[in-house]
Amino acid sequence: MAVPKVFVSSTCYDLKEIRDNLHEFIDSLGYVPVFSDKNDVFYHPDLHTHEACIKEIESCQLFVLLIGGRFGGTYVYDDKKSIVNAEYDAAKKLNLPIFTFVLKEVYSNQFTYTTNLKNGMADKIDYPAIAQQKYAKNIFEFIISVRKSDENNGLFEFEFARDIKLILKKQFAGLYYDFLWNRKRDKDSEVTKNILYDLSSISKKTEELLENIYRKVEKNEPNKLIDKLDLEDKARKFWYTISEKFGAQVKAIPDERKVIISTIEKDDDWIKHFLKNPLYELVKINDDTKAIRHTMSGKQIIFDWDHDFDILYESDLKELETLKEGFNAFKELPIEKRLKLLKDLSF
Repeated sequence: MAVPKVFVSSTCYDLKEIRDNLHEFIDSLGYVPVFSDKNDVFYHPDLHTHEACIKEIESCQLFVLLIGGRFGGTYVYDDKKSIVNAEYDAAKKLNLPIFTFVLKEVYSNQFTYTTNLKNGMADKIDYPAIAQQKYAKNIFEFIISVRKSDENNGLFEFEFARDIKLILKKQFAGLYYDFLWNRKRDKDSEVTKNILYDLSSISKKTEELLENIYRKVEKNEPNKLIDKLDLEDKARKFWYTISEKFGAQVKAIPDERKVIISTIEKDDDWIKHFLKNPLYELVKINDDTKAIRHTMSGKQIIFDWDHDFDILYESDLKELETLKEGFNAFKELPIEKRLKLLKDLSF
């Protein structure tokens, strides 16, 4: 049976008792503890032991970081980092859930360090919680970088092993709840996709039927009427796609908000338009990639973006092209039609 593997990263010498307690605790939960000092890491003969630890993290699902008063061994591939720093960076790149615990007196000293940075005294103070003063800045700056991370930056103080165990119980329970909630949401999403597929099929058949009818009834300009219906259909599909991607129900939008949504600037694309709504935010994935995220559901759509806010739609991301085409159709409709379309949508 597959069970979660939990990698615990910390200096060993000063936190040995804490690590012993956590190893037993994680094992008691039915999870697999991975501790470098407990022979849980496979030290491949072709790799340095540091690299073996980093490699082991790739097979783990959870990462626990303990920060005490020691810097630890210098990472063999970067002498500005400790092995603990390198392990944390690896877990972050893998986007593992990270739970960081800082020894209470170290965290208190870090506050003193931060306070004295402004007056230039930070490097002139002895910090009793730090084993070697030359590493005080490294340890404190590491804590600051963890806390200031854009995401995955949960940080807790601890004094005893029981403090960590109590918090981890709650955090692991939260992860399990999140899994169950997302599972239910995914099931609901699957139902929605099936409904949308059926609606799309019905819509296509209806379009073909209407086209034949209108060609007979509207003898003057049947194509013009058909193009108008096609435009409205694309605009309607745009909002169905938005509902599916973001979990945002159009029926839940107040009427006054629908009036604002219906008002589109001439140079708006759908992302620029949506970011005017406080329910959506732009988030950075990396230097070349951004995402638009729905703040309520947490769902997001990733895209490439340059500094002029030109959306670079990748050919393999069909949903972006669908959204682009659908929004342009919505944009071409008269404002009365846009507003009516939003009010008529019942999903």
